[in-house]
Amino acid sequence: MKICPNCNMQLDDNAAFCTNCGAQLTNPVQSQAQQFNYAPAYQQPFNPYYTEIKNDISNVRTLGIVSLIFLIFAQIVTLVCSIIGIVKGNDAIRKAQSIGDPNLIKEAQDAKKLNKIALIIFIVLGILAILIGIAIAVFGIFAATGSGSVPDISEFSGF
Repeated sequence: MKICPNCNMQLDDNAAFCTNCGAQLTNPVQSQAQQFNYAPAYQQPFNPYYTEIKNDISNVRTLGIVSLIFLIFAQIVTLVCSIIGIVKGNDAIRKAQSIGDPNLIKEAQDAKKLNKIALIIFIVLGILAILIGIAIAVFGIFAATGSGSVPDISEFSGF
């Protein structure tokens, strides 16, 4: 009989997990392999949470893909609409000037400004997204190759 090191429950010798608390039970072969940094030559014991975690990961991946699709679609729509609005705004200004109505000219200029503002915001947000993406990549590379975690901001000099 095995004894769970976490809750002291008696378990079957073949048990990989405690049926009471769920703690993973180490076996001597696995402990020796870990001590000498060898991967065990057998398949890891079944973890009851494995399927749930795999489903969570799949759901997160699906949300990420949907978000990227909508993000790309929204960016394309914003860019196309603002450029078309600026071009059409120029036409509307010329037509309003041809009839000489100052109210229509002002209204056409305001409509064109709205599209320019949309284009400027599109460009600024695009630059911010690129900078954030670079920062995430840099911190991800640092975490993967360095200490295994992203450093605290207070560790940097000057802060």
